[in-house]
Amino acid sequence: MTMIFHAHSLGLPILAGDMLISGEEPENHSSVKLPDHVAGIEHIFPEGSGFVPLRLRRKLFIINDNLAVGVAGSYLYMRTFVNDLKAENSVHEIRSIAQLRSFINSYISSPESSDTLSNITALIVLRDELGCHFCVAGDKAREACSELKTENFGNVISIGTGANSLITQAARIDKYSLHFPLAGDAKVERKFPALLRVLALLSQLNKVDSLTGQFLREYWGGAYELIYHDGVSFKFLNEYTFMFWALDLASEDDFLAPLGIMKYQRDDIRSLMYCHQNGQFEIFGATDITAGPVEPVTLDLRTIDFNSEIITMDWPKESGEPLSQYFLSAARMRLAIDNL
Repeated sequence: MTMIFHAHSLGLPILAGDMLISGEEPENHSSVKLPDHVAGIEHIFPEGSGFVPLRLRRKLFIINDNLAVGVAGSYLYMRTFVNDLKAENSVHEIRSIAQLRSFINSYISSPESSDTLSNITALIVLRDELGCHFCVAGDKAREACSELKTENFGNVISIGTGANSLITQAARIDKYSLHFPLAGDAKVERKFPALLRVLALLSQLNKVDSLTGQFLREYWGGAYELIYHDGVSFKFLNEYTFMFWALDLASEDDFLAPLGIMKYQRDDIRSLMYCHQNGQFEIFGATDITAGPVEPVTLDLRTIDFNSEIITMDWPKESGEPLSQYFLSAARMRLAIDNL
């Protein structure tokens, strides 16, 4: 119950995915809140729905400098596959596509691994001297995988229950012109134009689901994480901010009113998401699916802002069609919420 995709935007390998975990509805039903549904999801999953979103967990992993993986499927089996891949890499570091295929083939032929493969789909990305390679593993890999060639995102490979919907959204956003105005004479690292394109897509996924619940009904969404290769090694994108705007119909002018804002921030232990939507502020957290219990985190609300190295801003054009415009500022912009 996941959406993981690989893009090769502007020659930069990128792996992105959602963090939603779903399962059997708890006996004592309670309304789950998510970063794109801060008021709760009871209107989408009322009591008695049976199978419902439960929590957020991180499903992307960096195995070594040139190997990353995203997993979809059953929670326990996802954990098993990631741990097995890490164990293999700790003994024989996987540095080539031949080594990766050897691991997958041995995993397929192992009776102990058959249950795991029947319950997961994994999207593995490897970068070596020959270029970037991807591999989709799992018994349902073929039917769970969708592919699309695009101008803005390169060749997009998607897996999980959200595979087809992701491809549809990528094709839709790919039709628009994505602009990247800069502040002054700011110098841009090579990674930013590629990351901004993928974040453009992720911000649209977040916005569409917050308004319609379309992806949540397919059991994916909520929040997103991202891995990229900077030419030396795979790295997590540790922070980004989405801003959404809407035309104020009560205004005589074309006044844009803030619809919502979400900042994503991560470290090795957890990811935090600060969300302000329709006047409501919430904080969400997520840890790796392979992680055990972690110490609670204490936050000082007075220090929270929505600064990020990358801030995406989205608003409608005069024609009413969505247009995403993305700003990379040399000076970090401070966006604070009053009266928290």
